Amino acid sequence: MSGDAWVWLLTIVWAATMLYAAAQVWSFWREARSVPAWTGVPGWWPLGDALWRGTVRSCAVWVSMGSLAALLLGIVEFGGWRGRPAVIEGPAATLVTMLSAAILVLLGLMASVVLFNKPGFVVPPHLRSEPSALARWAAAMRRWRVRVEGQPALLKPFLFLLFVLTGETVREAHAPDRPSGRRSDGH
Repeated sequence: MSGDAWVWLLTIVWAATMLYAAAQVWSFWREARSVPAWTGVPGWWPLGDALWRGTVRSCAVWVSMGSLAALLLGIVEFGGWRGRPAVIEGPAATLVTMLSAAILVLLGLMASVVLFNKPGFVVPPHLRSEPSALARWAAAMRRWRVRVEGQPALLKPFLFLLFVLTGETVREAHAPDRPSGRRSDGH
């Protein structure tokens, strides 16, 4: 395939994926049903449960962002600038700038939903009561402090980083034996 055919194929597949994702988000939002792919943390996700749940809460934002990115790719790639990709002039330049700014605003909105679960109007109604990633990390930090008692001081920052990024698996693997008299739930 030539280079242009690959770009066409990529754009069509991307747009189709965004349409499918938009349909999934619509049913997820309206019917408060579980989309099987979104119920648990998938094996390929390296960033832990808190960020996965935040990504699920921000599903409407990232589908909108992906759709705008597909539109932006289509405008830049197929808008008549094939011979001069660095030169975009006139109204097309304004449109590309506006789409790029909208994508950046949506990226900030996505980060806000993931980290703080705010603003609520972009979070599906049945997920608005879930704790944010920061709230989950704060609770995990309280549990973690109990788990690393007795570890060398130089090892603690590395254990914390592994703990935050991967969640329960690393915490359980690197947890010291619990001193007697403490409960296992961190209280």
